[in-house]
Amino acid sequence: ASPDGKRIAFAGSMLDKLEGAPSMRICIADLEGDNMRIVSFGPSTDLSPKFSPDGKTLAFRSDRARAGDFQLYFIDLASGITSAAAGAPGWIEYFDFSPDGTRILAGLAGHGADVSSAQGAKTSKSLGGGTAAWMPTVEIGDESHKRRSAWILDLKKDNWTAAVPEALNVWEACLCGSQSVAAVVTAGAA
Repeated sequence: ASPDGKRIAFAGSMLDKLEGAPSMRICIADLEGDNMRIVSFGPSTDLSPKFSPDGKTLAFRSDRARAGDFQLYFIDLASGITSAAAGAPGWIEYFDFSPDGTRILAGLAGHGADVSSAQGAKTSKSLGGGTAAWMPTVEIGDESHKRRSAWILDLKKDNWTAAVPEALNVWEACLCGSQSVAAVVTAGAA
């Protein structure tokens, strides 16, 4: 919901053709009328819209630059212009604005990490390779790509900083005000 409570943003499924999977686009609906509009146009998948605390910007996750690599994008709601945040060091599973709107906390997973059951119990795409789909993969025991971490995006500087020491695996994190982070962590990724 928008900070003023007058609009909601959501990811809507759109069928472009009768076969294949539907595409996901960010939509906004006015709660005081019957106006609904599509505000993102892909390509690929757009998910998880959230209004900034001032209601002027809508942030969302998308893999439009590279399939399976969900990064952060912003829509300026006055102009309709979409822009990308600096690339995060992993794919973004979730994110939240700080109450003052100057930062975003994001939960990141390494490429090839298992996706949580809430997202469909699958494995995210590994970005390396380019091998044929039928080619077998060999796992060598290095599970560092399966780690999860929490990062802060400074919106003024457009740069990412680790929010939790790298030695810890972050299962879930949230902001406590604009300066503190609470997280559920373990030593390993399993």
